[in-house]
Amino acid sequence: YFFLSLFISVFFIFLLILFYKKSLSLKEKIDKFLVLHCFLFSSLYTLKNFYQFFLLINILLKNKYSFHESLSKAKILINNQYLLDRITKIENLLKSGKSIGFAFESVGLFDDLTISLLKTGEVSNCMQKVVLEIKKIYKQRFDDKLKLFSLLIEPLFLIVMMVLILWIVLAIFVPLWSMSDMLRV
Repeated sequence: YFFLSLFISVFFIFLLILFYKKSLSLKEKIDKFLVLHCFLFSSLYTLKNFYQFFLLINILLKNKYSFHESLSKAKILINNQYLLDRITKIENLLKSGKSIGFAFESVGLFDDLTISLLKTGEVSNCMQKVVLEIKKIYKQRFDDKLKLFSLLIEPLFLIVMMVLILWIVLAIFVPLWSMSDMLRV
């Protein structure tokens, strides 16, 4: 039964991956779940993507690209469909003439500090410095969340190992105890 359940689990995971790659709606739902609702992983996953995104924008701004070009080229780095849709919405709002702060604020992904920094950079015309600071902020937040995650994962693995050892011990001793009860009768 173990091998059968293992085979069925692997088969369902394979089917899920296959449907994930083929179906755009399923991919968007799973990606949205990863970004917004996945316990312990969503903030880590989102911070990693934002850090990479602003890192690439910073590199492109240093190479004298405009902010709009940097934003459109940095979209290539994002492989999450939900985040890609939001970044595309930002890009469309910028193309229609909206401000950078308004475009980033309207998607609802970024916090107030990021939006305030982007508005400040737009007004003061120093987007390169602002994006560098945003990149540093997301790098620091990502490092902090990663340290917290590593601190939380250690006790979790300890508990899983204890439960596994308890299960093995009970699997060995329960039949022995039942055999001893049968011998007494």
